[in-house]
Amino acid sequence: MQDKRPWGAWVVAFGLLTALAQPATAAAGFQDLNDSYARDEILALAQQGILNGKSPRAFAPVDATTREEFAVIMSRSMHLDIDTDAHSTFSDVSPWAQPYVAAMVKVGIMHGTDGINFEGSRPISREELAITCLNALALGPQAYLYGEQPTFSDASQVSGWARPYVGFAQKIGLFVGAPTGTGQFVFEPQANADRQAVALLAYKFNKEMDVYKLTGHTLISAELRVHTSDPINALYETQYRIDGTGGGGTVHVSLSDGVHTVTGSAAFERDDTFKLTVDTTPLQEGPVTITATQIDVAGATRTATLQTYKDIASRNFAITNTQMIDDTNLSNYPIIGTAEPGAQVTVYAADTEGHDVYGTGHADESGHFAIAVDATKLVDGPIALYGSALDLAWNLVNTEPDHNVQVIKTSSPTLP
Repeated sequence: MQDKRPWGAWVVAFGLLTALAQPATAAAGFQDLNDSYARDEILALAQQGILNGKSPRAFAPVDATTREEFAVIMSRSMHLDIDTDAHSTFSDVSPWAQPYVAAMVKVGIMHGTDGINFEGSRPISREELAITCLNALALGPQAYLYGEQPTFSDASQVSGWARPYVGFAQKIGLFVGAPTGTGQFVFEPQANADRQAVALLAYKFNKEMDVYKLTGHTLISAELRVHTSDPINALYETQYRIDGTGGGGTVHVSLSDGVHTVTGSAAFERDDTFKLTVDTTPLQEGPVTITATQIDVAGATRTATLQTYKDIASRNFAITNTQMIDDTNLSNYPIIGTAEPGAQVTVYAADTEGHDVYGTGHADESGHFAIAVDATKLVDGPIALYGSALDLAWNLVNTEPDHNVQVIKTSSPTLP
């Protein structure tokens, strides 16, 4: 029989959750579950001492699960060693969650949102759940290199960094999405999971962790995939990194521009990943074909190809202004010029007294840009215009100081 209960508009089949946290009193006497679709599961898990409410009488089923709560959930479910006196390096984590966050960060399952913040009180998004659960399954790095793209009907809403994780989680059945009624499924990657949804899924899929691990490793070992997200640029020309996933043995890689070829080889790691670097200096700029051949321990071979390109110099960056700065354009002065199509451009306007203003934008398909800056705070007189362009291959070019464009600013005097 099909389970038709609402699941908070999503279905996530992961079996890692065996505790629902905060560190309040665990109890089965919750009085706020009458309208919860997961009432029976919540009570069963509470009676087993697996999850806690926010108080002896309140489970708060529709509250969102925060990042620090999820850290407690995962660390308890994985039986991590918890030092109750330990503190994470993050100051934005509640005291009760500090030991659990510290344990999760120590084993590499969760990380801060930057170098100094964890954002513990922020609700965790569903795409964050994907990478956290895969890390807990020891499949996170492999999922990234495997590079599977999600096929949910709202896949375009998945953040770029999360796409390979959500795609892999979907591939192994960890996330299946919610039906739309039109034969498609949505994931709602930016939405938050409420506590009753997490409890229901913990109950239903708690015993499937080993299945997901096996499915993931079987998937990775069954196919050779080559990964490199970057074109060959000046920074990586002599040490261009290629990595990927496969079923063990060795991998031999060649890169060809159609005339010249460079090669490299590596052994697979125990987690079925490989990595190597190749000196691509002999290759010409333009399209490059990467061909990888795996020879597994039984002598069987697999081949995979990937297209990239080599671009080691950013060209055609120039600022071409001739228009002066005056009262008609003072607060919205356009700095114009040319750069490689799609390049990220940063422009500056500086006066003779050390003041400067800047703006950012992109060159269009024809290689032209027009970026407005507010020149109000610049003093009248000569104004130097200069900048930099970062092309799609991550090559950076700057205007030379002796080639800065000079314009004149003249504004009406301010009346007393």
